[in-house]
Amino acid sequence: MPAHTRPIRPKTLVIGTGFHRQVLGNCENILTSWHALLEAVAKKKELPHSCQNEKNPTHFWELLVEEFINKKNQQVAAAKAEKMLKKTAAELLQDEATSCPRPDNLAESLNGFHGYILNLNFDHVLDEMLGAEFEKFSATTRFPKLGSLSASMRHNLFARSVDKAPSRKPVTIWHPHGSIKSPETMRLGLRDYGLLPSAINTAFQTFKEWEREVCKGDDKKPMTDAQYGMALEALEALDKNPSDTRPRHDHWVTRFMLSDITIIGAGLQDSEIGLHWLLCQRQRNFNRIDATHRPETKYLTVDTRPCEFFTTRKFPDWKAAWKSI
Repeated sequence: MPAHTRPIRPKTLVIGTGFHRQVLGNCENILTSWHALLEAVAKKKELPHSCQNEKNPTHFWELLVEEFINKKNQQVAAAKAEKMLKKTAAELLQDEATSCPRPDNLAESLNGFHGYILNLNFDHVLDEMLGAEFEKFSATTRFPKLGSLSASMRHNLFARSVDKAPSRKPVTIWHPHGSIKSPETMRLGLRDYGLLPSAINTAFQTFKEWEREVCKGDDKKPMTDAQYGMALEALEALDKNPSDTRPRHDHWVTRFMLSDITIIGAGLQDSEIGLHWLLCQRQRNFNRIDATHRPETKYLTVDTRPCEFFTTRKFPDWKAAWKSI
């Protein structure tokens, strides 16, 4: 495919709690700090302070679940205890999000942005500022079946909100770690994060099936430069013609695989093994594409630690990174 006919590469912006720290002026609250959120849950449920000494947030969460069960004299199952704690976390975040400031210029600063946002936060501050309505979870939601993945896992892959403001190009927002609108979808503990790699791999396999179909490629070989252009055209058509019946590949993983990625305010800690794995698969998938056409991976040096192998560009500060999108 001649370079001049190639569709423009879409962009994916990945944001985490660091996004709130920048937007809200570096304040420390439950929107900007995972640890602060868990401390607030412990306080609300009057759980022992001993678990608050745990620095690893996924371990902290598991201790909260255990202490909550102990408080109930072992009369509640772990799954039910976790569900109750997630509901409390969602309520606390909703209260904080309702009262937090909304910078007037944030939505305007996205006027030139066209693409996807992977919001690793549970709240919907950004969605609401863009006027985007998120799909609420339901056990009967008709998202495609993907192997043995639970309804909540499929929700986190497929559910999205779309900003259709006439003054801006469409922006689609996904919440891969879940949403306060559906507390059962929130990923907080070791069990949750342990299940993510399998879910992401299952979604990745549906992407590869679709990729082979639209590119007519050999499944034993990575995508070529020409095939990448064909995949971009197919993705453009998928975004332009949304269907009530969602295809198996119509999830955030497909967009992540094909677009330029800018990571801002998301630390990608060790618990994010699923996203690290997907970055690796993305790199492998494109190793036959000419470097000038290969999707970029850009991130802020101060707040994330992906392997150099994944990275094409770093930004020294927030302003430079935000300007690039």
